[in-house]
Amino acid sequence: MKIFLSFLIFILSFQSLSQADDLKNFEIEGMSIGESALNFFSKKQIDNGLLAKYNDNTYTTVEPANQNSNTYDYVSFSYRSDDNDYKMVAISGVIRFKDSINDCHKLQDQIFVEIKELFPSAEVTNAITHDMQGQYSGSTRQTFVELIGVGFAAVQCYNYDKDVNRDDIMRVQLINKIYNDWLINKAFK
Repeated sequence: MKIFLSFLIFILSFQSLSQADDLKNFEIEGMSIGESALNFFSKKQIDNGLLAKYNDNTYTTVEPANQNSNTYDYVSFSYRSDDNDYKMVAISGVIRFKDSINDCHKLQDQIFVEIKELFPSAEVTNAITHDMQGQYSGSTRQTFVELIGVGFAAVQCYNYDKDVNRDDIMRVQLINKIYNDWLINKAFK
């Protein structure tokens, strides 16, 4: 039931965006690329949140503490580390699936169809699966809608191996192009 409700809320949040052509018009939990995270979280929640670790400190990714998310189990966002306004350059919403990767794939497919309809001229990458190695081994099934020169929306299901002791998850992401280029070229170098 939670999956159906999450999907329904997700779809309803896009009804007015049928002609969206910019990631700034696309929302996760009411948040859009370019907005200040301070409109949604206190500075204390941000400062006390979980941080992603990168080799280059140009950007910071945080999962704010004490969230009250309606659709997702939690959200995270990224911003330029020197930006005191915390303007978001990437936003992710995550839903956990306890031993239910097939349910994750079903919801992923439904959401992806809706996203493709929102961006009819976008470049589309249908579901592809990759193996994950290392500490969080398993596989990931990914779908992407790219707005050339702007960024992309992605819906990904992560199927962790049983010995990893982690719930499977679905991640819905919005990422602007400049931040994505940094992730690829500098973040882990």
